[in-house]
Amino acid sequence: MIQGMIFDIDGTLLDSMPIWYDLGERYLRSLDIMPQSDLGCTLNSMTLEEGIMYLRSQYDLKQSPSQIRHDLKGIMDAFYRREVQTKPGVKAFLRTCHGRNIPMVLVTVGDAELAQAALMRNGIWQYFAGLLTCEAFHTNKHAPCIYQHAPCIYQKAAELLGTDPSRTLVFEDLFYAVKAAKDAGFTVAAILDDAGRKDWPMMARLADIAIRDFTDAHFLQSLDQLSAAEGMKTPIERATE
Repeated sequence: MIQGMIFDIDGTLLDSMPIWYDLGERYLRSLDIMPQSDLGCTLNSMTLEEGIMYLRSQYDLKQSPSQIRHDLKGIMDAFYRREVQTKPGVKAFLRTCHGRNIPMVLVTVGDAELAQAALMRNGIWQYFAGLLTCEAFHTNKHAPCIYQHAPCIYQKAAELLGTDPSRTLVFEDLFYAVKAAKDAGFTVAAILDDAGRKDWPMMARLADIAIRDFTDAHFLQSLDQLSAAEGMKTPIERATE
């Protein structure tokens, strides 16, 4: 039976991925500069440092790289602390799982402080037993697929839960993360997000469960079937707000 659950945050629980496309545009508009229409797509393929250099060069900015970095972080900080919302059905689903005493933890490549602030503001932080960051373990969500020497963040999360990977359900919204969790022996639920839409057919085939959001009736039915097949006496039922 499913003994525990591991949740990604950005794009899975929080509708936060758009900020990564809008960040450069928001910054330029704060300077009264009109950004190009495809700026988000351009910056999304770059590292933060590359993006900063691109903005300075393309828009002839006088701000230093460190000042731009500081300003971008301020925009991100405000977004997570004041603006970002949960994705559809998240609150009800987590409340149901918590009520059934299913232990849950979080894993993220993002900033722990901002993630916690957003989850607390949205009223779901209390459902989780802990938050693990890739930075703290010097790893990423590609492990063990690419970086064989790095620890697998999902295995670290399962250790915290005290659960066997095969009986631990991982929720992710990006293909490489779904694959890493599957390769590590976990049961995986793929969640559709715009950031991973182009890879959705591959994700849906690879994952044990594939859903569009946490209100998806097929998802709840699939969880019930998965739980019943594994002998869970109290399958997860659909929750309502």
